[in-house]
Amino acid sequence: MAGKASNIVKSARQRRQETEIKVRQAIADIEADMAANDGTYPENAGKVTLTEVFRRAGVGRTTLSGNHHRAFMTEIKAWVSARSTKRTPTQKMRAAEKVEEVEGLKQAIERLAADVQTWAARCDEAERLVVERDARIASLERRIHQST
Repeated sequence: MAGKASNIVKSARQRRQETEIKVRQAIADIEADMAANDGTYPENAGKVTLTEVFRRAGVGRTTLSGNHHRAFMTEIKAWVSARSTKRTPTQKMRAAEKVEEVEGLKQAIERLAADVQTWAARCDEAERLVVERDARIASLERRIHQST
């Protein structure tokens, strides 16, 4: 009987360790995602939460609710809390940034359109001057031929 109880304890310890490894890997993955995105978490609307850590780890929240996980949960909560004190852009903030970017692009397009009109007018004027010059040359050539 003692051997069976020992195996159960050993199995439970192994499951706890495997769960902690999954959660630590999820945390490492989240940190890598944030590092790759200038400190912004690219999923879950930019929010790093316990639920998100557990989702990424593939474990349920109740899995870590026992007394034997208390210290580990405290560690995870502290990690999440440290990430949530940084203000991450919300979808609304991102949308406002995009609107501002689009407005800037519209203004640039308007400036370019005005430049195109200015250059088109200059080209038209140059073409008119070329036609006048060619007509003047033709007129002078006729006069030369008539006088010779």
